Amino acid sequence: MTRLTRQAVTETRSATLGTGDTVELAGPGRRLAARLLDFVIVSAITWVPGVVAVMAFLVVACCAALPTEDQMNTARAILLGFLVLIAAIVLLYEVVLTSLRGQTIGKMATHTKVVRADNGSRAGPVRSLSRAVLPAAIPAAAVLVRSGGPIVYVGAFLWLVVLASFGSIAWDGLRRGWHDKAAGTLVVTVAPSPQQPPMPGEVLEPATPGARLVARALDMAVAACVGTIGFLYAFNNQMVGAGLVAVLLVAVVLVPTAYEIVFAALKGRTLGKMVAGIKIVRSDNGSRPGWGASVLRWAIPAAGYLLLIVPGLLVQASLLFNHRRRGWHDRAARTLVVKA
Repeated sequence: MTRLTRQAVTETRSATLGTGDTVELAGPGRRLAARLLDFVIVSAITWVPGVVAVMAFLVVACCAALPTEDQMNTARAILLGFLVLIAAIVLLYEVVLTSLRGQTIGKMATHTKVVRADNGSRAGPVRSLSRAVLPAAIPAAAVLVRSGGPIVYVGAFLWLVVLASFGSIAWDGLRRGWHDKAAGTLVVTVAPSPQQPPMPGEVLEPATPGARLVARALDMAVAACVGTIGFLYAFNNQMVGAGLVAVLLVAVVLVPTAYEIVFAALKGRTLGKMVAGIKIVRSDNGSRPGWGASVLRWAIPAAGYLLLIVPGLLVQASLLFNHRRRGWHDRAARTLVVKA
C-alpha cells in the first residue's frame, strides 16, 4: 500500500506520493480563497430560494393575529424544507464536482485540486463524500441545538470544531485538514492550461462591449418576462405555502438558469446574443463551450448579482480591462465572446 510520508515534504511544500510522483501542495491562502468563492456560489444558488422560503413562512405564519397550530406546522415545514435543500445543494456541489473533476468552481479559479493521498488520482465518490460530510455534519448538529441555557455553548463549541477542521491545514506538515485525513485526500496546485490560438485559418474578432451589453439587456428582459409570468400565475391563483415556493422557484431561478446554460452549451448563443450577432466559443479552438464551461461561466456573475449586485456588475465590467474583451467569468471558463 502506497503512503505519503512527512519526510517527503520539502521547504517549497512539495510532497512525494507513494507512486514516486512529486506534487506541489496548495497553500492556506489559495485554499481559503477557493473556500470563500465556493461559499459565495452556494450562497448565491440558495439566496433566491431562501428569500422565497422566508416570504412563504411569513405569509403562512403571520396571515392571522393568532396563527393556528396547523399554520405554524406548515411554516416550520417550509423552513425545514429550505434547510434540507441547502444541505442537498452543498453536498451535491462538493461531492459531484470533487468526484468528477477533483475541483469545485472555487478550486478551478484558484488552480487547486483534490487528489488521493496515496497515488494522486481523483478522489472518487466515497472519498469526496467523506471529505464533505465531516465539515457539513458538525454545523448541521449545531443548528439543531436549541438555544437557551448551557446547550447554547454546545452549539458554539461545534462551530469552533468546524473552524479548527479547516484551520488545521495551517499547522499540518502536509497541509491536510482533519477532513483530508479522514478521507485520505490531499489538496495540490495545478498549472493553468496554456491558452492556444484559434483554429488555423480562422480569425476570431472579439465582440464589442456595446454588443455584449445589448445581448445582456435582452437576456435580462427574457428572464424578467418569465419571472413576471410566474408572479402573475401565483397571484391570480392566490397561491401560498409550498405551491407559491414551487412556482417562484421555477419562474425566478430554474428557468432563467436553464436558459443561460442550455443555450450557451448547445448553441454558444442565447437569444440576446443571436440578436446582437455574437457568440461564445472556447478560447483554445473556437468551438462551442460545452456544459462545464457554460455552467462555470454562468455561476460566477450569478453569484455576484444574487448577493450584492455590485460584484456581479464588476464581473461583467471586467471585460473592459482585457485586450481580448474577456471578463473574469470568461477567463475562469476559458471562453471568448466573438462576433458571429
